[in-house]
Amino acid sequence: MSRRIPATFMSIRMFVRVDSRGREASYYPLPITANASPPMNPRYATSEDIRELVRVINLAYRVEDFFIDGDRTNPADVKARMDSPAAHFIVLDSDTPGVLAAAVWVEVHDRRGHFAVLSVDPAYQGQGLARGLIDAVEEHCRNAGCESLDLEVVDLRAELPPVYARFGFERCGAAEFTDMGKLRRPAQLVLMTKSLAISLT
Repeated sequence: MSRRIPATFMSIRMFVRVDSRGREASYYPLPITANASPPMNPRYATSEDIRELVRVINLAYRVEDFFIDGDRTNPADVKARMDSPAAHFIVLDSDTPGVLAAAVWVEVHDRRGHFAVLSVDPAYQGQGLARGLIDAVEEHCRNAGCESLDLEVVDLRAELPPVYARFGFERCGAAEFTDMGKLRRPAQLVLMTKSLAISLT
């Protein structure tokens, strides 16, 4: 039985994959609004995407090598994020079968969404894929009943807060870096948030 899709979305197909615990599970690509154009076809990742998720995330975060020691992620970390309750990776496929162009991780707790490791393969950067993933994250969180969406960036990435500000995010605080042992130099997290409330005015 197919899941009902709002009329504003195009029809989608249901797929069946074997998950990380060996169970068959149906999943759906994310619904895409009718005015979306290729390659903006986001879908939820499955365990078959773990290897590509690791590749894309680590490639995208090579820019942080000046303050991070080692890779940003690994298969165990990606699997743990994927298995976390109320969490998903959302991905964009490239034009090569089995190869991802971009990915982001999103989770929902207590009517708040949170996303992290927004990653675009350098070969596909500058094509609006990050914007497409943020749109997909916001749609996912609104559908889950979230009233706000949070993220954090490292303060040494000074170019990122202005980028997210253009997407409607505002600074709301600071926090300690989550893995101090990987830092080559002192750093902290800049916390940002955005309201997902739909204006009626």
